[in-house]
Amino acid sequence: MAATTYERLHAQINELLALELALSQLLEAREDQATDADAKAHYSHHLGVTREHVDALRTELVRLGGKVDEGKTAFAGIGANLKGVLDTFRDSETRQLHDMRDDFVSEQTEIAGYMVLESMAGAANDTVLAQLARQHREQEEPMAAWLWHELQRVGRAEIATTLA
Repeated sequence: MAATTYERLHAQINELLALELALSQLLEAREDQATDADAKAHYSHHLGVTREHVDALRTELVRLGGKVDEGKTAFAGIGANLKGVLDTFRDSETRQLHDMRDDFVSEQTEIAGYMVLESMAGAANDTVLAQLARQHREQEEPMAAWLWHELQRVGRAEIATTLA
């Protein structure tokens, strides 16, 4: 049986909700690990944005007659914890670079997810959901841009240490 329009919207929102929940845990850890004020400020601010997204996505699910997929959200927490365990096996010299790369990929995944939700909501003539998805995407983009610049800075610094 083919999924209804709302079932597809519910599924996309639940995927984004699971991602945002997992990233909330990750951002808390990054904020604690940050060694400089700029990074701490970026992670702290984005953690607040991410928590707002979680609340808004839950509200939209209710508005659309859906419910939170507890399986997906529980799995998101397990995935975040597993990543934390795997990170402990990384070489400490390259850990920051790998963490930032992973964070950048996560931000791009969120941006893509919100692009998909925006296009789906537009096709379903749900202007409220389309606007929310657009707003969330736009709020994710500054963090992705900051991580892009940090990846370049940390990558250059890593090579500089080998040239010294």
